[in-house]
Amino acid sequence: MENSNIYISDVIMRCLLKWKLVILAIVIGVVGLSVFGVCHQKKAMQVTSDKVAVFNAVVAEAEEGLTDAQKSEVYLALDRYVTYQKNYNSLYDYYFGSVVGQLDATAVDTVVLSYFLDTHYSVVYPEIESVNFLDSIMAYLTNNFVDNELCTNIRQILGEDLKEQYVSQLVSAWRDGNVLFISVKGRNQDECTRIAELAKIRVDVLAEKAKKSIADFDITFLESKYNRAPDISLTDNQLNQAVCMDTYQSVMNSMLSYMSEKQRTLLKTLALNELEKEQEVTAEEGLIEPEEAESVALPVRYIQPNYISVGAFLGFFLVICFTILHTLMGGRLLTQNDIRDAFGISRLGTWNSGKPAHGFDKWIINTFGGDGVQFSPDESRGMAAAGIRLLSEKNGYKNLFITGTANDEAVKEEAQKLTEALSRSGVSAQYGRSILYDPESLESMSDKDAVVLIEKIDVSKNSEIQEEVAVCNRQQVPIMGYIALR
Repeated sequence: MENSNIYISDVIMRCLLKWKLVILAIVIGVVGLSVFGVCHQKKAMQVTSDKVAVFNAVVAEAEEGLTDAQKSEVYLALDRYVTYQKNYNSLYDYYFGSVVGQLDATAVDTVVLSYFLDTHYSVVYPEIESVNFLDSIMAYLTNNFVDNELCTNIRQILGEDLKEQYVSQLVSAWRDGNVLFISVKGRNQDECTRIAELAKIRVDVLAEKAKKSIADFDITFLESKYNRAPDISLTDNQLNQAVCMDTYQSVMNSMLSYMSEKQRTLLKTLALNELEKEQEVTAEEGLIEPEEAESVALPVRYIQPNYISVGAFLGFFLVICFTILHTLMGGRLLTQNDIRDAFGISRLGTWNSGKPAHGFDKWIINTFGGDGVQFSPDESRGMAAAGIRLLSEKNGYKNLFITGTANDEAVKEEAQKLTEALSRSGVSAQYGRSILYDPESLESMSDKDAVVLIEKIDVSKNSEIQEEVAVCNRQQVPIMGYIALR
């Protein structure tokens, strides 16, 4: 019985019967995540408010002792100073943060790969019988050579801290007639060689795509040439970068030289705040200007659709998953026909041992439960007693033993009622506890003519029912049938 059948309809029914728990879980999930969202929003707003308060205090301290004219001079110079500082920072980041910026322009390690492309194009006069796709293929290869995947692989060689836009400057592709050239720069020969291997793989990938999307062609690898030589264009680029950095630095120093110490402090504080604001991800309502911090407060959004939808989904998902896992892995009696299907034992009756289902629950059971309970417990119990009496007369059974594995008060009560009903029908029956754990019940059963099992769905364990049937067989006491209680 360990491999008993599990029906989809039964699983659906069990999930639907948890509708009250699903609603409760959805409400808890929505409320819980909404509270989390509000707390998270308030915390973020508090951090922003604290930062703005500190900034306002610094600005107020810097403005102390300055005249209105001096303050006006600082604020008028702010935009220009921020622009120069941004440009300087960008150049500085490139000059000291990129591999190209750090290369020695007088001796650049370079590997150049070359490939020959043959499209088998020929012209037959007076008519042109084919189209030369060489230009389209070359354009596809050169324009799409450097992509995010190639840059990511190169970063793994050079170091993950390098920015992608700087990595892409190390590789370039161009054509000369039917020859495709790939140039790779690096800080040393080993880096160039390793990056060149990635470039070869990239050529193969692009060539296959070009053959499928444009036209068929042959591509032949010619050579891989390494050299270490001066790069005039790189020298000019690095020189221009250095000159521009010096120019911006000189202009900013010149602006500061005409200001007092407090004016310089105020200008640098305001400029730093402007630069930091550009780097931060702004909220939907936008950033709060420092001077507006005390008068403007963003409202707390207590209803946040994202958190509500996620909370509702989590509540629903957790209940359904738990129900399905409990059904599949619980190892308990799931339907009234499981024992019949597993052992071929006749089902003598089925009825509710607890509170009967009403309303929506009753509709679910009748719809998905298949042969749901159609009679009252008393009527079903009377039908079962009549069937047991007829079987006893037919097979000559005089003394019956009623037992089950479920240690449940409802099962005991129903077994006692069934015993009384059988006595009124003239059948001698005795109820006993589980023969697996009660020696007296086992001894009492061995003297009886037949056994009637009474088990409860979702309570009785399949493994115990299987062992119970095995004990009856060993004691050579026939099993007349079983009662399945809901």
